Amino acid sequence: MKSKGITFAPLAVFLKGGKEYSRIEPDFIVLKDGMILCVEIDGDTVHSETPAEANARTRILSDEGAIVERYPASRCDTPEKADALADEILSQIQKHRRNKP
Repeated sequence: MKSKGITFAPLAVFLKGGKEYSRIEPDFIVLKDGMILCVEIDGDTVHSETPAEANARTRILSDEGAIVERYPASRCDTPEKADALADEILSQIQKHRRNKP
């Protein structure tokens, strides 16, 4: 992301207070063209969270309008793959932006 000139926050901490307090530290929050994208990189060998658990964990962001995208760590385990994934993430942002009401 850095080489693409994109504004992003690695490991940002988000808190939701109230009765149902929750805390999340997503891998990356990307800000681009008025869009907020939460990028989660799932470790291929150690990640044991089910899709339902992952959705529940990131819900505090998606409920506020953030788009949540998940990718396996194997998609960015070399500089070349990381660059290609960054391009894909930018493409995803553009697709979501076009579909935004």
